[in-house]
Amino acid sequence: MLIQTLGVYTNIYGTGDTMPISRSLIISLVGFLIVFAVLGVIALYIKGVGSIFDAKAKHSKEKAPKQAPAAEAAVQPAAPVSGPVLEGVSEKEAAVIMALVSHESGIPLERLQFNSIKLTEEIKK
Repeated sequence: MLIQTLGVYTNIYGTGDTMPISRSLIISLVGFLIVFAVLGVIALYIKGVGSIFDAKAKHSKEKAPKQAPAAEAAVQPAAPVSGPVLEGVSEKEAAVIMALVSHESGIPLERLQFNSIKLTEEIKK
């Protein structure tokens, strides 16, 4: 038999007996079941610990005093930005550059912030 010639199932626990394929399949199945059972227990443990922390966070939010509206009004918005600093570039060229960057990146122009636009090298013709 090929399995015996390869020595795969011979000398199990030093008895010199061979293991039938049905027994090896049962042992493999039991091993898989044990592994999945332990993984299930670990998953339930993690879920339980998460629910405990969620309950604590919810309880602490209920106990926290509500902030007064005056505290929110005390925060002042940042000063409006006048625009990017242009060095060697006209406003028209800067507008084209900003539009290209917005179009190519797919980010709306309102969400982009340009600090400066600088001409780095003059192209000679």
